Amino acid sequence: MNYIKKMSVFVLILFPVLYFLPWWAGVIYCVIIGAMAESNISAIQIGSSTLTITWAIILFYRWIIGGEILMARVATMMNVNNSFMLAIIILILPIIIGGVSGLTGILIRKAID
Repeated sequence: MNYIKKMSVFVLILFPVLYFLPWWAGVIYCVIIGAMAESNISAIQIGSSTLTITWAIILFYRWIIGGEILMARVATMMNVNNSFMLAIIILILPIIIGGVSGLTGILIRKAID
């Protein structure tokens, strides 16, 4: 399977997990994804992109259903003064967390083998 197909399947599986469970359930999922990867770079890429895309979909959905007021208030409180900029800052977190958890997964697999 190529990269786009893998990522789409992982996002479709991760979406309900992140929607109904806490954020760290996505980290456990990315560790499992990383354990299935072929190399360190692919584990980092697939882990970070899967978690970031899923997190962005959930963030956008919650923004649409009434979260824009809360985002505006939090952005003002953090001196960002723009909800879109706060969303960008929020999406930096899953890039880092997903990449590290994907790398953790492949390193655990290599340590076991």
